[in-house]
Amino acid sequence: MRAIVCGLGQVGFRVTMLLARLREEVTVVTLNPREEFVEQVVESGCTIVAGDARNERNLIQAGITKASAVIICMDDDLANIEVALDARRLNPTVRLVVRIFDQNLARRLEET
Repeated sequence: MRAIVCGLGQVGFRVTMLLARLREEVTVVTLNPREEFVEQVVESGCTIVAGDARNERNLIQAGITKASAVIICMDDDLANIEVALDARRLNPTVRLVVRIFDQNLARRLEET
């Protein structure tokens, strides 16, 4: 599986490390990563694309056209939705996991 993780905060880091332990190919797209996370992610064999996941070029650089899954776990609901829509447009068959803080918004997205 080729996965893209968007965001390298606590959740993104944990997801990335879990996927790396499962020997999955992972690319992380992150705007402001914590140095200690970057070191561990790179040491685990993952790739990092430094930049905003809302920028289509960064998703393309991360390999969105060949990715089987995108895990979007930034700390901004609207940014997460924007990335999910872009990812789906760039790769209609990609599986999406989107972190949403607002439970009402999450329910509405599930319904649509």
